[in-house]
Amino acid sequence: MPIVKAKSGVFCDTCKDRYGYVKDENGRSVPHPKGRRQAYSTIISETHYGKEPVVRSLCYPCMDDSSRWHDGTVWTLADQIQYAKDNRNGQQLRIGSMTNGI
Repeated sequence: MPIVKAKSGVFCDTCKDRYGYVKDENGRSVPHPKGRRQAYSTIISETHYGKEPVVRSLCYPCMDDSSRWHDGTVWTLADQIQYAKDNRNGQQLRIGSMTNGI
């Protein structure tokens, strides 16, 4: 599950979800102007069993939000990924499963 620097022109997926899409002058759906924040990093999730890797891009504020828990604890994405790798017991994680050990 690598974390790589996002390519230029890639927008944050969380911001796009948060602010939605609008129609441009040609009638095409484009991210809302507030959702057009340049992504800082791209995370490629390889734990989806039987599916293609899921690619998510995050801007720096959204990446910080996903690392900061409600009680103020900071658990970085790199640490979360390492925890998932160390605790999957050599098996692919099953989405929605409560018995996957994580």
